[in-house]
Amino acid sequence: MPHTFHHLLLTTDKLVLIKESFEQELIAALYGKVTSISFLHNPLPPSATIKNGEIFQVMVVGGSIFKYALIKKENDQISIIKETKDSLPVFDTDRIFLEFIDSHLDPSISYLSLNFAYPIQSITRDNLTDAVLSREGKEQAFEGLVGKMVGKTIEEYVFTKYKRMIRVAVANDTVCLFLSEVTKNTWGTTVACIIGTGINHAFAINKEIINLESAGFKQFSPTDSGKVVDLESKNKGRALIEKEIAGAYLYRHFNIINQQNNLGFPPLSSTKELSLLAAKNGSASSLAQVLLERSASLAATQMAGIVEFLSNRLDSTHLANFLFVMEGTLFWEGYNYRSYLEKYLKMFGVDDKLDFSKTRHHSIQGAIKLLIGLS
Repeated sequence: MPHTFHHLLLTTDKLVLIKESFEQELIAALYGKVTSISFLHNPLPPSATIKNGEIFQVMVVGGSIFKYALIKKENDQISIIKETKDSLPVFDTDRIFLEFIDSHLDPSISYLSLNFAYPIQSITRDNLTDAVLSREGKEQAFEGLVGKMVGKTIEEYVFTKYKRMIRVAVANDTVCLFLSEVTKNTWGTTVACIIGTGINHAFAINKEIINLESAGFKQFSPTDSGKVVDLESKNKGRALIEKEIAGAYLYRHFNIINQQNNLGFPPLSSTKELSLLAAKNGSASSLAQVLLERSASLAATQMAGIVEFLSNRLDSTHLANFLFVMEGTLFWEGYNYRSYLEKYLKMFGVDDKLDFSKTRHHSIQGAIKLLIGLS
């Protein structure tokens, strides 16, 4: 008889406790208390940095993918004149990162906007949004770059090498995701949500964008396989909830459970393989399905916590649902992932209070707004 592995799913009581703990951390962080989520305040990007007729460049350094585009502003209209994708190297050092950016930098541009999917603290520098890299993330060490302004470091590298002056704006990928969709009318009801190689959320409080760095939440008990994933990671003791949910780690749970229980399944090398396996039949597929569902159940604790936190800040006349602007391969392509997520959002009683964005790939649009401002 094939294994079912349903004992690996978290109970309703445990999930409710995690959701409530997450919401309590949001409340505490709002009032300035130190929590396991960062609750980083991001200033609004300056307006109209780019002149009419000017061409500028956007780069998206994601958890596992790289995109870049050339953008032209003409009569206050924006057009993408070139867009390309590439794979990412392992950024063990600042030099590897800087050489990679340099290798994709267009020689004609004066402005670069960088959508950067790593833990950063936003600042304003010379009327541009820049950011300090807070720590390593997603198994990328960035030795030599941690603690430095990312945009300024790129500018200095390019000037030192070429005697060429460029300006670089930088923001977290979740902040860019928020900017890509938000309008003045939806400022208080838009939530950016990434469930892919990593996880994170952003929303607005008053006149600021709040980047939660919600991967850092740790007021819960890690699973048995999650403890091993953490011990084997480059950032031990950090991003514990991310190691239970995100694509960078999910397939490792499969391999650990497989090995610990002598199940004899072929090991996996990616969460994409895990998702493909989940679509098949048999015991290995059952394990893959349960791990995807467990991931979605934990992702739902944060989404439900955010909905309840923000709902309590809105006046009683508020009628519109929250729009979750979604990004991440796990959400969009993971086997049955959205259905699993909706199941647990319904369990938490918030499924009728939120809608998902209907399209994906907002990363370029959000980075554009770092240089042209909000409309």
